[in-house]
Amino acid sequence: MLNRIPLSQVADILNDWWQLGSSARLSGPRLTPDVVADSAREAAIQVEVEPIASWEHRTDLDLLHELSERAGPFAGDLILVTEASFDRGLGAFRLDASEFPATLLEHQTQFEPVFNGDVLLLTLEDRRVVCVHHENYLIKIAPADTSAE
Repeated sequence: MLNRIPLSQVADILNDWWQLGSSARLSGPRLTPDVVADSAREAAIQVEVEPIASWEHRTDLDLLHELSERAGPFAGDLILVTEASFDRGLGAFRLDASEFPATLLEHQTQFEPVFNGDVLLLTLEDRRVVCVHHENYLIKIAPADTSAE
């Protein structure tokens, strides 16, 4: 059920959303919360960083619930990048938001808990990026203002 896509495709999506120039372009192997947040800032995209309680004594479903409350509900197509994404070239996971709880369980069964390391979550419908940093930070990246387009 885990629908995989290459990390390079995730980088291309962010590069397109933020219209990053050649010197700032993201690449698949560099999709960490720190690099993504820095790239967003360079593109003048709003970035908020807040503390979040450690995953160590929590479930993935608990963390998903908190993310939904703090970053807004997740709807439509999503892309999920986890620590497992970088292992053996697995790539990111594309899913519908309605499948998110089941995806968390499947990911844990096949690999490891989703939120036990760095996580990137892209909402394709509204161009939001939500990151959970391994040092217990929630990073919210607002969509670019497209009203001038």
